[in-house]
Amino acid sequence: MNKLFVFNPDHELALANDDENFMPKQNVAQLADDLQLLPLWLQKQGISEEYCINSNNINDSWCTIVRLLHLKYRAVDKTEYFKITNLKVWGWNKAIRKKLLLEGIDSKFCPTDGQLKLIREITNRKTTVSAFEYLRDNFFDYHLPNTPKILTLKQVVKYLKGNSNFVLKTPFSSSGRGVFLNNHKLKADSLRNCANGLIVEDYLNVVQNFAMEFRVKSKTEIDFVGYSLFNNKNGGSQYHCNILMSDEKIEKLLSNYVGLPIIEKAKEKIINFLKKQIAEVWFFFDYIGVDMMIYEKYTKYYLNPCVEINFRPTMGIIAHEFYKNYVSQNSEGLFFVDFFENSIDLITDHKKKIIENPRVIKNNKFVQGYLSLCPISENTHYRVRVEIAPSDI
Repeated sequence: MNKLFVFNPDHELALANDDENFMPKQNVAQLADDLQLLPLWLQKQGISEEYCINSNNINDSWCTIVRLLHLKYRAVDKTEYFKITNLKVWGWNKAIRKKLLLEGIDSKFCPTDGQLKLIREITNRKTTVSAFEYLRDNFFDYHLPNTPKILTLKQVVKYLKGNSNFVLKTPFSSSGRGVFLNNHKLKADSLRNCANGLIVEDYLNVVQNFAMEFRVKSKTEIDFVGYSLFNNKNGGSQYHCNILMSDEKIEKLLSNYVGLPIIEKAKEKIINFLKKQIAEVWFFFDYIGVDMMIYEKYTKYYLNPCVEINFRPTMGIIAHEFYKNYVSQNSEGLFFVDFFENSIDLITDHKKKIIENPRVIKNNKFVQGYLSLCPISENTHYRVRVEIAPSDI
């Protein structure tokens, strides 16, 4: 079986553009190129079904490490798309479909125009608002934040004049981009290029960000995979890092704030909502991440069970699966996405971390140390790294 996973991190940008000829900016194209092997870590250790990867994108040092961790892959000189029998895509949109068809992928693996339209509608942040309304109707008497509002650009400009404590989100964006916090002193002219259908919600005092990660198995089956515990930069909206620890420890941490029954109820209701949303196009989804948060109000802690829904894999699910499958459960650590303007600086930092935090692998499990999940070369600018400690961090 020839298996291929396409990493296209420009997915939401392509959806917003909605043009099959969409071309991402250079930095996003660089991100896709540098981290194209990242989805390899979604497979279980030693699994027999191997991803096809281009041999030009790997090097000896990376191969040595992943061999010790029993990460399986099939290196090829050139991907023969017409031979692919199992295709997974980070996110489906018009641009990636056209690109894959031109490469020779069988059209039976690709969504139709009608299915693409539905995928785009589902991925729009309006779905998060629908989910919130569903949770409000089905969460009984639990205290939930105010339901987010869907406003036109004209309504948003008016709203800005009388409100300061808000979060504004564009219909399609990811990793905190397209999210504006009140403390950024947002001005109306900043929204000139934004489309209608903007989402406005209350600004909450975040105590802990986390996500529930799910996997689509069939039209009627969506499984809970685990938790993603993460922090944003400087308390803002942009992703900073994931905390690598077991689901049991994450659940215990969260339940100290709001109680396990509330968390379990949120999980159950979200699964019910997701099943209805993707029923007609479930085949084109794999992982779904639902961002949540613990927030504080009047010295009490509450759960916001639906901050955002990512109808695609996330860095959080990569972090979760890497920790579960490749790291000793007695160890904990951190998972970062780095950017270096100068690739030489990245190589220097990479070599420095290898020396300062040497890896320890026992019984095919990462116990301690530094690891770049994708190969580092002289042209690399983006890196996903993990730093594992043998005890609590």
